[in-house]
Formats: sequence, structure tokens, C-alpha cells
Amino acid sequence: MVRVGICLVPFNTSYADFREAALAAEEAGFESVWTWDHLISFNSDTEPVLECWSVLAALAEATKRVRLGSFVTNVMSRHPDVLAKAIATTQQISGGRVELGIGAGERPREQLAYGRPFPDGRERVERVGEAVELMRLLWSGKLVDYQGRHYQVQGGCCVPTPSPMPPVMVAGLGPVSARNAARVGDGWNCEGFRGWDGGETNSKFYRLRDIVLQELERLGRPRDSFEVSVSENLDENFMRDSPGLLAQAEREGVDRVILDLYAPFDLKVMASAGKAIYG
Repeated sequence: MVRVGICLVPFNTSYADFREAALAAEEAGFESVWTWDHLISFNSDTEPVLECWSVLAALAEATKRVRLGSFVTNVMSRHPDVLAKAIATTQQISGGRVELGIGAGERPREQLAYGRPFPDGRERVERVGEAVELMRLLWSGKLVDYQGRHYQVQGGCCVPTPSPMPPVMVAGLGPVSARNAARVGDGWNCEGFRGWDGGETNSKFYRLRDIVLQELERLGRPRDSFEVSVSENLDENFMRDSPGLLAQAEREGVDRVILDLYAPFDLKVMASAGKAIYG
């Protein structure tokens, strides 16, 4: 059966409301709770935005069962050493329920506003690959010397180590990032069958899925140990079409569907969605 998670969008909300929604998602039966990683809202420069890993660490204490993940961490916002430490700490708090979603980022304002560079897409994808490689080395608990093109570490270490090592989902909305997901990730995420605009067909998913599967085969990586996930909005269209969409996901080899829910969080809609999915 396709697993279904909820992504709570951290714009224009308080942690109290966010926590309530996460607990409601757990109660409704969803297998995972995710949140976006942004510094500035899409809607207004001054709209409140909750910080991703602070929220996930708090939810690790508040929840009991659901898996917790970033959807997705922007590789340009933190050095991999800082991110590795935050994830390892949150993994300990959660008792091993953390997953890392990571991507190349698409909003230059969030970097340029704070004096950080925003290189071209190819370099940002390279940075994702290096960051994942470096964090896994740090999570070994050994002293690490690393000389990458973009990151250098001499005698770095991340203790306590995360147990288990968190799965890494790489978001990829283009061919280069899709191949990178197959190369360095434990999974790949793309827009769903309807796309962000709610249309009936999202040809991008099928095209990129085939690229991911071909790259896995080329690398000799087994498909059954690699997760394919798609994103959809938890809205009226999903509520109407959920049986068909989830059946389609299963037919297309999708392992997980992640549903975006925007504030103010409608807990009744979440409960209804959980009932429709899980009975």
C-alpha cells in the first residue's frame, strides 16, 4: 500500500497551531509529518515563517509514532556540518523517526538577502551531492577529512551519531537533479500527477521518473531499496479523487504520497482525509 504523509506549510502560523495539526495528523493515521524549509515566505517578506529543524526537533518530543522530515532542506541555507548536527540531535530526540529531504533550492532572495551566494542550478545540484556524501561520513562518528569542490572539512566529527542513519530523499524537478537523486539519495521526490496547478496530467513526473529508474539501473542500484514519492495538495480535488490518485500512484510505482496542507490548518479536512485513506 502507498504510504501517505502530511506536509504542514510553515507560513503564517504559530508553533502551537502547527503542533496541534501534527498531533491531529498522527491521530488521523498518517505515517509521516513534514515541513518546508524556508527563511522568507512566498506571500510577504514579513509574514511569519517557522524554522524547519527547530520545529521538527520540537515535534520529535511531542509526537510518538509518525516519521518526521524536511520537505525539503535547502542545501544553500546551512553548511553540511551544521545540518548534520541538527539532524543527529533530532534523530536522538525522536527515537529514530527522522528523514532528510534535501534539494538545490529555487528562491535566490532567501540567500541573497543574507549575503549568501546563489550559484547556477548545476552547481547547487553538485552541492546537494557533496553535502549528502559529507553528512553520511560525519554520521559515522569518525573523524572526517573531506576535500570536495564546494565543501572542505579537516578533522570534523558528528557525535552523537544518528541511529539509525536517516534516509535521504532528494527532490529533483529537472533531469540533472533527478540523476543526482538516483546517485546519492535513498529516494526521490517530484510533483504529483496533477502538478502544482491541479491539472489532470503532469508529464514532468513520468519523464523524470524514467530518468531516475534508468540511472538506478545504470548504477546497479536495486529499485526496491529506493523510494519514489510525489507531492499533492490536500484540497477538495484530492478529497474527491483520493481513491483514484492513490491507486494511480501504486500502479506507477510510487511508494509515498506527501500532501501539502496550508495554514490555517483545517483539522476536519485532515481527519476526513485520514478516514478516506485508512478507513
